[in-house]
Amino acid sequence: MLLYLVILIVCLVYYFVRQKFSYWSDRNVAHLPPKFPLGNLTGMGTKYHLIDIMRSTYEKFKNSEKIAGMYFSFGPVLVPIDLNIVETILVKNFSSFPNRGVYLNEKDEPLSAHLFAIEDEKWRFLRTKLSPTFTSGKIKFMYNTIASLGDDFLQIFLDGIDSNEPVDVKNVCQRFTSDVITSCAFGLDPQSLRTGTSEVLENGNKILIQPGWKSAKFFLLMMFRKWGQRLHIKSFPTEVSDFFYNLTKHTVEQREKDNIVRNDFLNLLIQIRNENSDDGNQLTIEQIAAQSLLFLIAGFETTSSTLTFALFNLARHTDVQDKVREEIQRTLAEHDGEISYAALKDMKYIDQVINETLRLFSPLGTVTRVAKTDFLLADTKMFIPKGQIIVIPVHAIHRDANIYPDPEKFDPDRFDSEIVQLRHKCSFIPFGNGPRNCIARRFGLLEVKFGIVKLLSQLKLTVNENTQLPLQFDNRSQILQSKNLILLNVEKF
Repeated sequence: MLLYLVILIVCLVYYFVRQKFSYWSDRNVAHLPPKFPLGNLTGMGTKYHLIDIMRSTYEKFKNSEKIAGMYFSFGPVLVPIDLNIVETILVKNFSSFPNRGVYLNEKDEPLSAHLFAIEDEKWRFLRTKLSPTFTSGKIKFMYNTIASLGDDFLQIFLDGIDSNEPVDVKNVCQRFTSDVITSCAFGLDPQSLRTGTSEVLENGNKILIQPGWKSAKFFLLMMFRKWGQRLHIKSFPTEVSDFFYNLTKHTVEQREKDNIVRNDFLNLLIQIRNENSDDGNQLTIEQIAAQSLLFLIAGFETTSSTLTFALFNLARHTDVQDKVREEIQRTLAEHDGEISYAALKDMKYIDQVINETLRLFSPLGTVTRVAKTDFLLADTKMFIPKGQIIVIPVHAIHRDANIYPDPEKFDPDRFDSEIVQLRHKCSFIPFGNGPRNCIARRFGLLEVKFGIVKLLSQLKLTVNENTQLPLQFDNRSQILQSKNLILLNVEKF
């Protein structure tokens, strides 16, 4: 009897798996063969980074298909390859694909209900309220906070000269961007540049660095959201959510009690709450904490990663570094030697350097969307059902030799304004595109630009011989970053 039961269970499991893994075959969509039980995510977080998996799919089908299929565990994922289809999803038919499909569990974990994850009217209301926060005028006010940390940032590199030791640039950039977020998002006196670490930095890393298979957790919860909510699964470690909630609550209460006003992100959130106190849309302390946490997640590691790779690229390509320095010296001479907000805006070639860095090392190698309604892709006659998860392979697009000849080469001239006009508008999407692109992208880019200018206005950087080349990515990290140390030699020029 037991044997029959085992055979029955095995047959049922086989039938279930076969049915799930035949989804794309039944629809005549090209796809890579999946493996039980993680589908095409097998090896993610250990042997592979997600960008490696997505790129293998993209490269296999880019010259023959406009779309392809993948399996994240048993869940079917649609991968747009043709850039016109990418534009259809992100921009032209945004109303059919307005949500990212990111897992959230607001009931058990209020801090998961941040702008990146919330959907439909909740997202629209909050996006409308937060958008003025990141206008040029508001960012200009917050620039003073970034600039106030410049001397501490520079000093670590100067210490490297004094000690005749290379600088661990990834560590220093993490500390710099962590201190910017600590000050702007939580209104606290930053510590990590001076002391080497901080509670904000340590708790932020607990979210972004996951051991082994847990790096696939983000996408598995996306595919099986309802099951995750029923099982009360949370996005973040409880101690991390508690830390940031208590931190935000205490800071807001202190500011309101003592009538403290600062030109930072937290103060703007408090203003939004007070402005809507009578219309039923007042922000709760949980919602304020959630947005502050998102500002940390989105602005801390993505920005530090971009700044790290930009400095690495400049240290490796001294001809580009010299050209950047010439622009810095010329522009600062026109602005009384001050690294001001206006001076940074005038430095156009550095923008090209940063964009080329983002092309090669996009912090988020994918952009996700979910179909809100049934949709027919006119170019392919492909029917996309409501609820279909879509993953756009940003990293693969950015390294496509058909779009960027010699794609592994670092060449800022690719982003000369005239050359950019010749490419498809969705050929470069490190921040996504359309109405749901990254709301804080200008703030993050300003941080990176300031960091480059602060250092290269006084220093010359080269790659230390102990830096392992070519760079390898940390497969455990949700944000693209180097697995090993990036060590730079520093000298005054």
